[in-house]
Amino acid sequence: MTGEERIDISNLQSLQPGATVPVTLTRADGSQEAIPCRCRIDTATELTYYRNDGILHYVIRNML
Repeated sequence: MTGEERIDISNLQSLQPGATVPVTLTRADGSQEAIPCRCRIDTATELTYYRNDGILHYVIRNML
């Protein structure tokens, strides 16, 4: 990796704790490499915070 790659993470809508997510690196020359990566959202609570754009947004939404 050179730092010039574009990184695409797919299937975030169906994300589950500990799931494997497909990551695609697209290099400057157009070549691509698919890499399976483990999601480091480990609990359902963390997933809830992620889907609410963070813990602060989650707390504020639940206060209103």
